[in-house]
Order: sequence, then C-alpha cells, then structure tokens
Amino acid sequence: ARAVVAGVERVVHFLAVSFPYSNKRWVAALPGETAECVCQGLLEVFERTGMTPGVVVFDNATGVGHRNSDGTAARPRLFSLFCAHYGFEPRFRAPARVWLDACERIAGSDHYRHGVPVRELFEAERDHMLPLPGVRFDPCDWRSVKADKTSSVVIDANRYLAGPRWR
Repeated sequence: ARAVVAGVERVVHFLAVSFPYSNKRWVAALPGETAECVCQGLLEVFERTGMTPGVVVFDNATGVGHRNSDGTAARPRLFSLFCAHYGFEPRFRAPARVWLDACERIAGSDHYRHGVPVRELFEAERDHMLPLPGVRFDPCDWRSVKADKTSSVVIDANRYLAGPRWR
C-alpha cells in the first residue's frame, strides 16, 4: 500500500498475523518484506500479546523462506536466529493473500463460528502459547566485514558504502 510517513509518500508492506483458534489478528506496516522487516513485525505482535505462539505458519513470505526444488524450506540466517530465540517452529505454505490498534478493536466482535468475542477465545488460546524470552531480539543481521580501499563492503551480494573512515 502507499502511505504518508513523516510527510513523504512511501510504499509499505503489511504483515498480517492471525491466531487460528480465536481468530484474533494484528497487522503491522513495514518498509519491506525482508527477514529484518518480518522479524520486526513479528516482534511487535509478540510484544503486543506478551506471548509467542509455538508454531507460526507463513503464507507468501519470501523474505523469511522459500521452497527449494527438493521441497525443503530455505530460511535466512537472521530469521533462523529469530525463530530459535523465541522458540517457535516456522511452517510455510502456498501463498494466498488496519493496524495493530484496529485489530484490537476487531477483537471485540463475535467470532464467525463460535458466536463469542474473539478476545475471549484469544485469552483461552494464550494458555497454549510460549512466554516471551527475557531478552528482546534485535532484528538486524549484524556482521563483521572488511571494507575495501573505496570504503565499500559487500553483504549478501549487495555493495554498501561504509564511509571514508572505514577504508
């Protein structure tokens, strides 16, 4: 979607998280679909709920996983570290396709099948979730690399200018 951020129109990507039992959901707007962005969005949701689900199923999440030709899922290092830190199992499925506060308001509505507020079902679902670890995950992939004589570094085949003092 297009959004105005700090007075500048930008493209934003949405991470939608839905809890299957209660149908409680949250949406985070992010600058991209990279592993860093997905980890940041999940971090916001986990901190909002105060819990971590035991399994997270991803749909159309090329930033955190893609299928290899042999059917296995390949994951970026940062995302693998994030999963290990929070203790959830990532699963990937074929693609299908409001903000956190708006999702909180939706939670007051009745569940389409059970006829009780989504918020009540989510409270019961929390009993089956994992507590957050004591340390917050930093969704950046920190690496030590050597700059060349032009102050450039290469990370994942991308070239970045580190600045003249790092020559």
